[in-house]
Amino acid sequence: MRAVAGLGLAAFLLPSIALAEGKSIIVLDGSGSMWGQIDGRAKLEIAREALAEVLSGLPAETKIGLMAYGHRTKGDCADIELIVPPAAGTGPAIIEAANAMKFLGKTPLSDAVRMAAEELRSTEEKATVILITDGIETCEADPCALGAELEKSGVDFTAHVVGFGLTAEEGRQVACLAENTGGKYIEAADAGGLVEALQTAVAEPEPEPEPEPEPEPEPQPVLPEKNVVVTLRLTADGPEIIDGPILNHTHFEFWTVGSDGRAAEFVNTSIAYQLTGSVPPGSYIMRSINGPTELDQPVEISATGLSTPEVVLNAGILSIKVLSEEGGTPDQNGYFEMVGNGVQTGGYGEGWIVFPAGKYDLSTRLGEMNASEAVTITAGEVLERTIILGVGVPVFTAYYAEGVPVDGSQSFDVFEAKPGLDGKRKSVMTIYDAGAAPKLPPGDYVVVGEAGKARAEVAFTVKSGQRFDVPVILNAGIVAITAPNAKSLDVFEARVGLDGTRNRIASDYGDAFQIILPAGDYVALVEADKASAEAPFTVKAAERTELTIAMAAGMAAISSPGATEIEVFDAKVGLDGTRTRMFSSYDEIVEQLLPPGDYVAIAYAGKASAELAFTVKDGARSDVTVVVAFGVAAVSAPDARAISVYPAELGMDGKRKGYLTYEYGETLEVTLPPGDYVAEAEYEDKSTAEAAFTLPDKQRLEVAIAKP
Repeated sequence: MRAVAGLGLAAFLLPSIALAEGKSIIVLDGSGSMWGQIDGRAKLEIAREALAEVLSGLPAETKIGLMAYGHRTKGDCADIELIVPPAAGTGPAIIEAANAMKFLGKTPLSDAVRMAAEELRSTEEKATVILITDGIETCEADPCALGAELEKSGVDFTAHVVGFGLTAEEGRQVACLAENTGGKYIEAADAGGLVEALQTAVAEPEPEPEPEPEPEPEPQPVLPEKNVVVTLRLTADGPEIIDGPILNHTHFEFWTVGSDGRAAEFVNTSIAYQLTGSVPPGSYIMRSINGPTELDQPVEISATGLSTPEVVLNAGILSIKVLSEEGGTPDQNGYFEMVGNGVQTGGYGEGWIVFPAGKYDLSTRLGEMNASEAVTITAGEVLERTIILGVGVPVFTAYYAEGVPVDGSQSFDVFEAKPGLDGKRKSVMTIYDAGAAPKLPPGDYVVVGEAGKARAEVAFTVKSGQRFDVPVILNAGIVAITAPNAKSLDVFEARVGLDGTRNRIASDYGDAFQIILPAGDYVALVEADKASAEAPFTVKAAERTELTIAMAAGMAAISSPGATEIEVFDAKVGLDGTRTRMFSSYDEIVEQLLPPGDYVAIAYAGKASAELAFTVKDGARSDVTVVVAFGVAAVSAPDARAISVYPAELGMDGKRKGYLTYEYGETLEVTLPPGDYVAEAEYEDKSTAEAAFTLPDKQRLEVAIAKP
């Protein structure tokens, strides 16, 4: 059995304090950086102890709550939780919640303060938020702007910020949150500083007494300064613990006794990290707490003498280190967790933790490596575990050619080297940027590196405890293409396939484009509306190719007032007697870039149309106006089944030519070229009636047909 001894923690007696009026919420940083150490102790342990010390001295009527961030998941800026709503007598619940918190996420401190302010805004009482943080905002929010916003909200709101272990520059980045709401920014560099800062932020001095004379108070019995002395042991027959790390992590809470003999309500009295203290006389349940170890026992505190409760934790100690190599130092990325006996707790790198005696499952993780085992904690003994998760660290860097690193974004896909039954390799991870250094179990792997459109594959072997470089040679260069007036750019392989087409490599929009390509021959195609140009180029490894493509084009600006469609054709008539249509539009005005040459524009307005030949010159604008002569005939025929409109001119056979339009109903409206027409109405009885009319240009004509 190992003897338990060490340095003690000096007592810290709280002065008489009173919390500011209204409700308050403590916002506690639960990010992974709280595992950092100050004077050899994790900041999260110091924060828990300071909270317990300050909250234990608050009056029972104090309305206070606890909010935390970054305490449940990694990398989640929405990981914010109101754990203990603000209310009277919540000190014990806050202490218990803080002791149970995990510390592993990001630092969304601005959103956490905003949520706390919204929770407090539900009443008209004065609202105070006390933010305890060891880091600056990491979730793309502005603490200074939030402070100004809250101050303008009209609510009696104050935010105090306790910077725990922050540098001067980091402190300036969060101090404005307090200053903009009339609060204080308080620096805390160590355990004592954090206690003092919390007392300053959480509590304020009692108001000065009124000058009027007060009646003499009734004499009260004076308690001895120390009326409780605790005897602490890990086992009933083990040595007394009088100082050292076990005592430094143990505190004793006093609770009222419920009707079932169990702890009922915390009485705002505790003895923290020492064996002596002053407790009002009475019957209590004394709860002894050291990390995951808790023990409840009834005690009687005498009104006249010294009370000496004995505490046997029936616990042992886990001393654990997680290493990445034999003989190395604890790796702060190595995670360990103990689960069993109603306990689930863990940490990073190393730990020295008191656990209740019993069986547990111990799991460890470092990078892609993990291990688990069943362990037994024996009361009074230290279980030592050094877990070596033998990982290796390949460092990936992409190179254009040997010795010339890629200076832009790059990615690396890692696969197991051995293919599966389906012929595919199992993906291990994807990482980004040069110098990416993952921790991998020993074994054979393949990495596929990419930058732009260039990629290369490299096989490598990981050995335990080895850090080594894995250069990925892409055999690639950069091409920068400029094409004035272009709207799109495409890059193709120069080689034409058996189907007569080239393989498209990349596409982009605009008149400039830069990309990393494997060394080889290519063709660039640039387009703007119906104009285009292409140019061949060659990419060489570790070289930059700059290419400017001049595209011959002119602007055709075509308008046709009143038109419903405009079509543009190549003026040249093909062997089949038709022209090639370049484009069409359903607007009166259209602008398009076209290659230099001759064209014909045709505009339509209903059944009317007109065309105009024009020429486009390189670098010039051609304004083309196509005038369409048309009018609108509005025909009405009461009781008609349908109405048709025909040209008035008869054919060689003395009959009308085919109808121009036909529509069911009593009315018809049609756009026609100016000229002579006949409107014919058909009725249900098979009879017909007609009316001849002449349609003027740019006019509307009402045509009425009467049934005979």
